Amino acid sequence: ANSAVTASSGIVAAIALGAEYRSETGSQSVDANYGSGNLIYADQADTSDLNGNFLISNRWQTGVGEMGLLVNGAWNRIRFLDSTREESLVMGVAQPGQTDQPGFRFPDAVATYYGSGRRTRPSLNAAFQWRPNERWELNADLLFQGYRSRDANSYMFVPLFTGDTQFSDVTTEPGASGEQARSFTATGGLRPDGFESAVDARTNTYQVGLGAVYRNEGFRWSADIAATDSTYEQHDANVDFALASTPVREVQFDVPGDDGGPTYSFRDFDLKDPNNFIFRGLFERNHRAEGSDVQARTDFEFAPESGFVTAYQAGLRATDRDASRRTGQRYAYW
Repeated sequence: ANSAVTASSGIVAAIALGAEYRSETGSQSVDANYGSGNLIYADQADTSDLNGNFLISNRWQTGVGEMGLLVNGAWNRIRFLDSTREESLVMGVAQPGQTDQPGFRFPDAVATYYGSGRRTRPSLNAAFQWRPNERWELNADLLFQGYRSRDANSYMFVPLFTGDTQFSDVTTEPGASGEQARSFTATGGLRPDGFESAVDARTNTYQVGLGAVYRNEGFRWSADIAATDSTYEQHDANVDFALASTPVREVQFDVPGDDGGPTYSFRDFDLKDPNNFIFRGLFERNHRAEGSDVQARTDFEFAPESGFVTAYQAGLRATDRDASRRTGQRYAYW
């Protein structure tokens, strides 16, 4: 709520291809096959991901009746990087003890965020129907849906708001409330800090169903039973850090180019040296939510050939559901 965000420009491009095939062989079988695929490219992450789906169906006339089968599957995945450069909406005013150009206004902090991840969604479903004669029809179906997520996020916050921060090499530009900083070099003040986090999440959902229909003259009976089981798991880890000292910061608040926004760099400071960091805290969280149910129904209908009442209907429904959620988390800090 206290920062303005500039998202680095990104392009997601997709190329899609599809194919369909149908055939008929007398009155014995009819099959239809369909498939499509697309390639997605994300320029910030510099990744290409192939997504696709297929559908296969067939119907047969056999010695034990008519049968039909449909199988459908899909695979979707994207790997992404969402990066932002942020500056505070809170404006500070340079004081005489901080610079030889006091009075200019400036955002009192800048920051960067990198959010990367991989999202995958596999799915598969199948349906089977069998009509042994004109009176009976039986069916079965199966469904699987999945979700996989692996995220890695990085954030660094660079404060500029303390009174002992010194400003040099100041450039300004006119603003709505007076001169405002375009860029400067900041020395002293609070040290930057941030976090590195990782999230691993997944969902598995399964469903199986069976059904039957019986017809005989004016009488119709149908019944279905289905069972569902779904589980979601998420594991989080977050490491908080701070720089071991306060480096000299070179800050620009509105860089040239279409994106604009702030940038910063540290002078003579090695970000790859672990001795330049301190460990501030560790957060861990494990979460598991699961649910299952069994549902059944049956319906009866009788349509007399004559009379004031055109149809008599009755039905029964039953459902049994179970759900649970377990979460554990801890945080240790220094």
